[in-house]
Amino acid sequence: MLGMQNDFLHLQIAMVFISKAYHKQSTRDESLGNAASHLEQALNLYAAKKPEDEDMTLFGIGGAYEILGDLSQNDSRKMINADSSVRLDQHLTSNCL
Repeated sequence: MLGMQNDFLHLQIAMVFISKAYHKQSTRDESLGNAASHLEQALNLYAAKKPEDEDMTLFGIGGAYEILGDLSQNDSRKMINADSSVRLDQHLTSNCL
């Protein structure tokens, strides 16, 4: 059961880093980087499960990427988020068809 929840765990860790980035300007870039890393891990673990139906975890990952993009002021980080968003969109499209 724990293996099935790792994607959710990484999503929750990412949300903590996003909250930290929002509240603590001095470490914003580091927190955004950590959040992006955990979101990427969450997305990879979710995709590895090959779910037949979408669940709230996938939508949570997408929403967290959206928040991360809003908080990011660094163009290189926006490119990382854009690449991950494309992967997320591709995953959603392939599962909905």
